[in-house]
Amino acid sequence: MNRREIVDYILELEQNYSVQTWEVQGVDIWPIIKRDIFFLWHNRERRKTEKVRDRRRTRSISLLLRSFIKFISLFIKRERQVDVAFCGAEFHRVVYKNKFVNRYYYPLVEKHIYKSYIEIEYSRKKENEQYENSEKIIFLDDFLPFVKLLNFFRPRLIVDIPELVTMVDSFSQILGISKDRYLKELSQKVSSVLNCILLFRLIFKKYQPKVSLGLCYYNLPMFAMHFVANEYRIENWDVQHGGQGKLHVMYTYASKSHFNILPMGFWCWDDTSKKNIASWIAGQNYHRAENKGNPWLTFQLKDAKFTFSQKKIILYTLQETFLEDYIIEAIKDSPIEFEWWLRLHPRMIDARAEIENILEKNKISQKTNITHACSYPLPVILSNSSLHISKYSGSIIEAALLGVKTIIVDPTGVDTYQDYVDSNDAIPFLEKDSKKLLEHIITMTN
Repeated sequence: MNRREIVDYILELEQNYSVQTWEVQGVDIWPIIKRDIFFLWHNRERRKTEKVRDRRRTRSISLLLRSFIKFISLFIKRERQVDVAFCGAEFHRVVYKNKFVNRYYYPLVEKHIYKSYIEIEYSRKKENEQYENSEKIIFLDDFLPFVKLLNFFRPRLIVDIPELVTMVDSFSQILGISKDRYLKELSQKVSSVLNCILLFRLIFKKYQPKVSLGLCYYNLPMFAMHFVANEYRIENWDVQHGGQGKLHVMYTYASKSHFNILPMGFWCWDDTSKKNIASWIAGQNYHRAENKGNPWLTFQLKDAKFTFSQKKIILYTLQETFLEDYIIEAIKDSPIEFEWWLRLHPRMIDARAEIENILEKNKISQKTNITHACSYPLPVILSNSSLHISKYSGSIIEAALLGVKTIIVDPTGVDTYQDYVDSNDAIPFLEKDSKKLLEHIITMTN
């Protein structure tokens, strides 16, 4: 089953079951299940499933005490209303002017679009980083152990919807997973969302934001944020953070109904990204999609002061922790006027040493640049690149916005970004032939 087939399969399930009616304590749960099916397929070779964080931490007395103190200290602070609540995680942050900033929200603050704000982080604090305006940041991890304790004496939540059990029986056989194990894990995830809902209710009651912006709405805490914002009728948006399109299952729905853990609005980078969402929200007046641009892209281009090679830069944005043989051969055989910049995905940055070992082994380190490729802002690199190569990275969209052509070297990328191929912003290349790839590169950069 390839990516298109799994997306079609999930959409078929969505149409054939009454998923709009599946709820637990008033929370629509189909988007959680939909996400799980896709990632169970995506990770099935490694048999990885997302679990609620280690519950042994909750039993630590010192951790509970710290969480209780954080909880009390937050809510004895003097109340003040804010314009916006920015919600994200550490992998949305970059070091900018020696501060660890959220690259999508920082430009909005600098442009004074919002005068007052709080930031809510759903990842753990990185102790070795200097956060910008750290006094305005709420780390959910600091509070969840105490929130979980408040729910400890309640009956253990069990998701038991007969029609859902029938569906799980079907897809568990296709994906080769245990039905009972998945239902147990689903119950844990729904419990996690409910815990986060309790916390977001408290935070939003205290700060009363007029708007709430989130990144990656299909992360469990972000499901909770959008639920509470919808419940309190707070304008809320999912800010695009990468590729979307018809093959991203969380940005493609078959149902015309709305789900209360989805964002009210989708903040898109361009009209092409907006078009896919607009196709399934048509006919209902709840969700909306708007082209509001990429805040980081425009901000960085105005403030760019970086040094670049005089050679023609070929930017390759990686989705894996290895280089395929034909890419290695293409780098080896590249004319002297080219320099390959290899940029790792922010969540894969720990794989840098592995990539560097591959380069050393093949004696092509001198033809590449990883240091600047992984540390310079992506918009700045793209604006100084002669060509972009990628499998299915969201950087294909950013390249198109900057007028930089992309060679897409994976069928999933071609399917996902077909609109960009049609508009001649990208070309497909699926042959895995280093000589032909180099011919394309030379032709496209002359």
